[in-house]
Amino acid sequence: MNLTLKIWRQKDSKTKGQFETVKISDISPDMSFLEMLDIVNEEQMKQGKVEAKKRVLAMVAQMDKEGFGNCTNLYECQAACPKGITVDYIAKMNREYLMATATYAEQVYGKD
Repeated sequence: MNLTLKIWRQKDSKTKGQFETVKISDISPDMSFLEMLDIVNEEQMKQGKVEAKKRVLAMVAQMDKEGFGNCTNLYECQAACPKGITVDYIAKMNREYLMATATYAEQVYGKD
């Protein structure tokens, strides 16, 4: 079965929400509604991961262009950051950047 769903998305109780149209295919008629939504969420998470890798690569490239240098997990980056980004988010960005560059290297050079 192929379905088109209207799904309500809202970040939190203070943020305005909206309906998103999501198309899914090859849904078994034996699936429950919750099983179908699990598939929808899995697909959207996969898409989000790809986008996250592109975002973190673009963000670090922009920081390099602006002469920002490499942010480390040490607290001087947090103290010097003009946006007030905490070391927790800097560490998360560094992990995501490392994973994104590893993925890119595998695509270009292979796993060996």
